[in-house]
Amino acid sequence: MHVNVYWIIAVILLLASLAGMVILFRRRHSRWGSDIPENEENPDAVPFPVDPRDPGEFPVWGRVDVMVDGKRISTQRIHLATTIVGRDPGRAQIVIPELIVSKQHCVLFEKDGKLWIRDVDSTNGVFRDGESVEEGEVQHGAVYSLGRRGSVKLVFYTDPPLDS
Repeated sequence: MHVNVYWIIAVILLLASLAGMVILFRRRHSRWGSDIPENEENPDAVPFPVDPRDPGEFPVWGRVDVMVDGKRISTQRIHLATTIVGRDPGRAQIVIPELIVSKQHCVLFEKDGKLWIRDVDSTNGVFRDGESVEEGEVQHGAVYSLGRRGSVKLVFYTDPPLDS
């Protein structure tokens, strides 16, 4: 039986591309490995909030844990300043470098003395308990998913603001 050289080249290229995809998949899923201690904030997190005024001017509401595939990648303080959550470090104060997260995915803001969340026309949406959320008040312990798949979650621990 005679094997064509082109078939051998095609099989080699196919195997090489599959190996490359496996390597990329493993890198993507190991990015948030166990290198972040369980109870410590991520020191590489973007300073919060990005605002021309001193962050100390804003009362603190609490914190939000950013979870990716069940692992906490950062913890951010929540201030009364309007805060954008997204993938683009040039536009968002809470940066989540995951493809399912839009460049500007959602915004946290104060309304009537309470903390609120609003989807800002993100591609994959904001969900709570499987239900799409356009805008809603954030309660203590609330868990919001960025995208229906639920691999990226925001867990809120809120308190009334403390005046300085």
